Amino acid sequence: MMSPKMRMISKYPFWCFYLNLLLCACHSPAQKVAAKSSVIENGLVEKLVLANEPKKTFTLEERMSHYQTPGFSIAIVKSGKIVLAKGYGQKNKKGAPVNSETFFQAASISKPVTALGVLKLVQMGKVDLDVPINQYLKKYQLEDNEFTKTNKVTLRRLLTHTAGLNLGGFGGYLQDEEMPSTIDVLLGIGNSPKLEVVEEPGTRWNYSGGGYVLVQKIIEDVTGLSFEVYMETEILNPLGMLRSTFQQPIDSKWQQNLSHAFDAEGNPIDGNWHNYAAKGAGGLWTTPSDLGKWFTGLHNAYMKKDTTIFSKQTIELMLTKHLRDWGLGPMIINEGKDIILTHDGSNAGFKADFFGYIKSGNAVIAMGNAERSSDLCLEYMLSVCNHYGWNARTQKVIHPITQKNNSLLRYEGVYRWIDRSSYSVEIQLKNEQLHLAYADDGESRLLPLEMIDLENTLNIETGQTIQFRIGENGQPTGLLWRNRFEFVKE
Repeated sequence: MMSPKMRMISKYPFWCFYLNLLLCACHSPAQKVAAKSSVIENGLVEKLVLANEPKKTFTLEERMSHYQTPGFSIAIVKSGKIVLAKGYGQKNKKGAPVNSETFFQAASISKPVTALGVLKLVQMGKVDLDVPINQYLKKYQLEDNEFTKTNKVTLRRLLTHTAGLNLGGFGGYLQDEEMPSTIDVLLGIGNSPKLEVVEEPGTRWNYSGGGYVLVQKIIEDVTGLSFEVYMETEILNPLGMLRSTFQQPIDSKWQQNLSHAFDAEGNPIDGNWHNYAAKGAGGLWTTPSDLGKWFTGLHNAYMKKDTTIFSKQTIELMLTKHLRDWGLGPMIINEGKDIILTHDGSNAGFKADFFGYIKSGNAVIAMGNAERSSDLCLEYMLSVCNHYGWNARTQKVIHPITQKNNSLLRYEGVYRWIDRSSYSVEIQLKNEQLHLAYADDGESRLLPLEMIDLENTLNIETGQTIQFRIGENGQPTGLLWRNRFEFVKE
């Protein structure tokens, strides 16, 4: 006969079993995702900190308030699957909430999506990356000039920003303004200058949204379809991006869950959002989840999990580095055995950021609906990277150097933008510190600059960088602003 003590011991494992079942039920996949989301939302850090300053963490709510951003939306992809998609805050002045299906403007993240569209034509043998693009154009031809005598403008150079073209970016149009056609944009009919070759193709990296409008036109002329219809049927729908469109203006059927755009003070912009004729450069309306599906399509093709839409060779083309580490669409960063592709975006009142590890299938997409959302996107991505141990985004610790006034005087002066001679900035010396003086939408701005070394400076608050070009005599000859815009000293 079993003693009472033995009976208790024999029953104990069954109680453990049921207790474990109960504990597992209390930690469902949804609860685990919510817990991870909470950790990330409460772990935001500034992108730049000065050495020896105490490190601070913030909540997402605090930073949305700080950056005057009413609405925010994110998606996290792990191992090729979306594990978190969430919206925060408000999509319009009425207070309607943002959710994971709310449309935002992707701005320049449109470019790598557009690139994939024309690479599909390369895959099908309908276009070649390395022949002069004029042979694919019908009613419009890019004018040759002294810069195209030796090297021509090709698709590869358009996609990698090495075609020698002007037109870095584009302004939008108010709701009641008539938008120009694609050809009109290329001819300078509208609110942007004419597209021109301003330096020898293939010799220098120079960011050109105008090049992607040319890609947009090539797609239309080769396929006989409108750009938005081609992208929907060949790229967006096959990838399951059913809440994405290049329609400009966007169809009214999508506007029930559309985010409005807000200015730097968190006020709605005129007309609630702008329309963009430069669709291939910045015209995509989408969600972080849909961009996650776009990335997953790249990952699956590259890893040969699914090559029904794209071949691995097509994605390898996209990820091939050219000047300034730029691929055919995104910027490319090698990290160990993996490859990171990344791009950000900026339209009036909409900012977005993205990175993805092509082999491991990990990615983050963040989108905000206000002028100061760029920093919010980055700070959220930093928190994600800190949580998962990823290095695609890292907080920078700045060790500024000090220089005497007589050493700083050489940097002073007016610097002219080589892509638009009518626009210039000025470096000023005030209170023993260099400052960048420039105009933005008619307003004068003055940014204090920290000297990192004799060539590099940055503004701590905004993260904007200035890299001085130094001549053989040690004197500045120009500068590179925000790692993108080249200026020469007058």
